[in-house]
Amino acid sequence: LGSSADLFTSIMYSFYGSPSGFCFDVGCNDEPIIDNVHSTEYNVDRRVKDFLSYVNDHASHFVTDNILIPMGGDFQYQDAHINYKNMDKLIRY
Repeated sequence: LGSSADLFTSIMYSFYGSPSGFCFDVGCNDEPIIDNVHSTEYNVDRRVKDFLSYVNDHASHFVTDNILIPMGGDFQYQDAHINYKNMDKLIRY
C-alpha cells in the first residue's frame, strides 16, 4: 500500500506519569528545584542536568524531532501550583 498506509502514532516511553525524580506534587517525595543561589539547598544545575539526561535518553528511542514527556498522571495535581512552579523553573533554566 505504500505511503497511503503510513500511520503517525506515538507510545509513552514510561507510562504517563512524571519522569522519575520529577514528581512535584504533595504526594511525592522528589526534591523541588531550589533556585535561590544563597540557599545551601540550591540544586538548579544538578536538577536541570538530570532532566536533560532523561530527555536525551528518552529522545534516543524515537526517530522524530518531537517527543512527549508527560509531567504527571491521574490525581497528581492536588496542589498544581507546586507542579507548575517547578516545571516553570525547568523551562527557565
